[in-house]
Amino acid sequence: TYPSGPYADGQDPVGEVLNNHSFTDSEGSPLSLGSLRSEGDKTVLLISTVAGWCTACIEEQPRLEGLHHDLKDAGLLVLVTVFEDIQYNPATVALAQEWQIQYGLSFPVVADTSNAMGTYYDTGAAPLNMVVDLCTMEVLYSSIGFDESALTAVIEGQLGG
Repeated sequence: TYPSGPYADGQDPVGEVLNNHSFTDSEGSPLSLGSLRSEGDKTVLLISTVAGWCTACIEEQPRLEGLHHDLKDAGLLVLVTVFEDIQYNPATVALAQEWQIQYGLSFPVVADTSNAMGTYYDTGAAPLNMVVDLCTMEVLYSSIGFDESALTAVIEGQLGG
């Protein structure tokens, strides 16, 4: 079962339980945060919330793939949530699929059609990067932009590395 609330509901979610948001994956199937909790040996979730118009979001994709490659065996699960296309239209399944293929990502990419992750930050300042404990669904770290050294330190600290 998913951890009970109270759930994070503002722009400073660190220390709070993340709501069990639902998305649509790049194959058109529903995917909830709760479903990720059963991903075998994964204990830490890195969520990157991106938009097609966001240059910083695009630039971070190879680095996210690198983190995934380096730390997946230690327990890291990476998830990209796309909320808008280059014209500021809500994300679609096709956009999530294009994003995953274009950037060669080997982890899940989902369409956040309702911009559920927008609850946690000013979406005009994408990307949002959030580290979550998959056991408790507690937000451990949340930041606008991509501070690779800070992200890696939090993730490795949680993974015991």
